[in-house]
Amino acid sequence: MRHMLAAVAALLLLACNPIQESHVDANVPAASEFDQYLQRDLKSYFSGANVTVELLRRGPTQSGVAYPKFYAWVRAVAPGAPPVEGAVRLEAVDRQKFIVTHFLSVPEIRANPGQVDTIFPAALCEGIKHRAGVAGA
Repeated sequence: MRHMLAAVAALLLLACNPIQESHVDANVPAASEFDQYLQRDLKSYFSGANVTVELLRRGPTQSGVAYPKFYAWVRAVAPGAPPVEGAVRLEAVDRQKFIVTHFLSVPEIRANPGQVDTIFPAALCEGIKHRAGVAGA
């Protein structure tokens, strides 16, 4: 419940702050191009692998005038290589691209679950750890 209230409060702050809202508008790709750009940039990050992506939060997270952030769970499969799966943090830039700022694979999350808390919003951390199979998440 506490996490839900924090998320609602963050959305209200974003909705009430025209500077942050304009920064989102200036950087997040149009809805018609969003999925295409996201797939393109994740495929590039994972060296051409086929990528499936599930956003962990519907909209962007905006802090001040930083680039808007998106959080997702990805699975990348390349021929002849084992699948790679984990949590990713991306920035939307100039309505044209996404930049991966952090990727934590399932083995990395299992080895050091605390690093999730330093990269991802608190409201998402428990779910990320659970997806990675961290006990007690």
